[in-house]
Amino acid sequence: MAVTRCTAAHLALQISEGAGGGHQLTRVVLRNAGTTPCTLSGFPGVSFADPAGNPVAAPAQRRGSATGTVRLAPTQVAGSEVDTVQGTCTMSNNHPSELIRVCAPGDTGRLQTFLHLNHCGMASTVTSIVAGAGGPSSGPPAPPSNPVGAGTCSSTHLALTVAPPQTAAGSSYTELILRNAGTSACKLSGFPGVSLFDIAGHQVGSNAQHTGSPGSPVSLAPGQVAHATLRTTPAACTGGTAGSNPAVTVRIFPPGEHGPLTNTIYAYSCGTPQVTTVSPGAHS
Repeated sequence: MAVTRCTAAHLALQISEGAGGGHQLTRVVLRNAGTTPCTLSGFPGVSFADPAGNPVAAPAQRRGSATGTVRLAPTQVAGSEVDTVQGTCTMSNNHPSELIRVCAPGDTGRLQTFLHLNHCGMASTVTSIVAGAGGPSSGPPAPPSNPVGAGTCSSTHLALTVAPPQTAAGSSYTELILRNAGTSACKLSGFPGVSLFDIAGHQVGSNAQHTGSPGSPVSLAPGQVAHATLRTTPAACTGGTAGSNPAVTVRIFPPGEHGPLTNTIYAYSCGTPQVTTVSPGAHS
């Protein structure tokens, strides 16, 4: 049986960051969150936007040669690297973005998540898709599927999107969006488990406390989304955020699941973070 091309409907996007020599290096990882094998070949389309979704800077240009076809079994990952020059940034030429948008090679479906980047007059570049994470790392392990109850959404078939944070009265609110990237309907019910980590991989602050009522179960057909809102309190940082250690990675255990999902975030967790129950849809 022929293996079909991977599409956005059954892919999960995960971002990780690095830096060196005046460059911001972003690893773009695509995980097959579906139930059948698929293939990726060539360069992903990568663009950037502000929190309102308006384009910022030029789309990333291709760097290097196209590599061969990558076959992804369910849970396997492939990736590429985005290089954004930061060394030329000044106050007058800096145009920051808060969202990265990725189209798998040959697909028009768009995946996006939070990523803060400074764009300073030079276009970003992106490499061709390779097996693994697209760099020295072998890539993130696939989240183990271990749901507590029958019909519970499995981490294996969920995709996590982090929305740009919104601030109000000394607090920061970040929407954590879970999409059913599988092929069967499933349910989410209750509070996710949420924790934050710094660039060295150390946990920042305590695990998020639950806030509000547990709510009602949310049924997700394939492609549908639900969200929970994470509240952090930068205003609680002693001496301000300048002397505090920011979190750059969020880890979330979907309700009723023991397999975590991770993605990029930017948050100061000086007080105890709080997270709401899962609700249908997404505001972002």
